[in-house]
Amino acid sequence: MGRKYSLGACLTIIGLVFMVYSPSIAEEWTDYMKYQGDGTFYYYDYLSRSIVITLIGFSIQLTGILVILFSYFSRRFRR
Repeated sequence: MGRKYSLGACLTIIGLVFMVYSPSIAEEWTDYMKYQGDGTFYYYDYLSRSIVITLIGFSIQLTGILVILFSYFSRRFRR
């Protein structure tokens, strides 16, 4: 397995970890703040941070998959 395959696999795994653990990361990220009121702002803040972390994980995972595909096809067409 080449270096580009390894890079793509690592990026795919990191993106998957971000997507799986995004609720936990968002909860830790919003836990230290003190929110006034009934908790609605906390819920929306938590939800928006969780969505942002999930999108970051998805983009990292997509980048890893594209690195694997481009390295596979560039090697295949070189022959």
